[in-house]
Amino acid sequence: EREVAEEMLINADPNLWAETYLNDIDKPNVPLILREYQKEINRDCNSIALRWSRGLGKTMSLSIRLLWETITEPDLTCAVFAPRIKHIDDIFGYVEKLTRRSEYIKSRILDPKKAKEFGDTNSKIPKIYFANGSKIEFYHTQSKVAREQVRGTRAQKLFFDEAVLIDPEFFTAVSGLISSRGNAPFIWMQSTPERKGDRFYDFCQQADIHLHKRCYDDPSWNDEKEKAARLLAPDDISFAREFEAKFVDDNWYAFPEAGLDSSLRLAEQVNGKLNYQQKNYLSVEEIK
Repeated sequence: EREVAEEMLINADPNLWAETYLNDIDKPNVPLILREYQKEINRDCNSIALRWSRGLGKTMSLSIRLLWETITEPDLTCAVFAPRIKHIDDIFGYVEKLTRRSEYIKSRILDPKKAKEFGDTNSKIPKIYFANGSKIEFYHTQSKVAREQVRGTRAQKLFFDEAVLIDPEFFTAVSGLISSRGNAPFIWMQSTPERKGDRFYDFCQQADIHLHKRCYDDPSWNDEKEKAARLLAPDDISFAREFEAKFVDDNWYAFPEAGLDSSLRLAEQVNGKLNYQQKNYLSVEEIK
């Protein structure tokens, strides 16, 4: 009875569960130790937005959460949506490494032959089946098959990786999952941000947990890394987006609005109109 009680307590806490049963993917015999900001996301809620810079472990955190959800809750379906095959492969890779380094996890995953009783293993939608009846489905959002089959999933928990790169029309297809059931699903959405006003920006403003973490929150970040990052970043805007996880205003991408307004007024004074789309540009002399 004591062992059962201890297991129940561990299973109820995703952070304790991860550090009890998982090992470091780079050090197979070393228990996994979560960073403090990785622990912050595992509070009870209905929606989580991770606005993290590159290299802070978004994919690792998502992979850990997927395993905890499906192993500790029977008959649960988690659906993972990512814009490119590479992103799906990355998540698969982390799940595989975490599984391979834990006898506890391996004992709870079904092999493909046994998985047949739980569903169609020949489906083009990759799946991982667990002995308790739970499963993880992976959808590559640019795939025509995924677009057709997403409406048929019964997933109760939805995970979106690199959300800013997912086609808005795909979000529309997924929204049908919400309207077709009684209870709203759990939603986890993560990305390095792009600009204000896009779908990920809106989600961050409404999520129960919106965690904004920058490169400076990485314990291994130092002056040498920052110097290299700034050298490699094409401009300050790219650094702000990729390493500081800042949403960027649209006018950051070109000229300041005041400068554009002045140029437009000057153009109208010179030739009366500005036919941009018809390729009727101003000459150098007109600009002078």
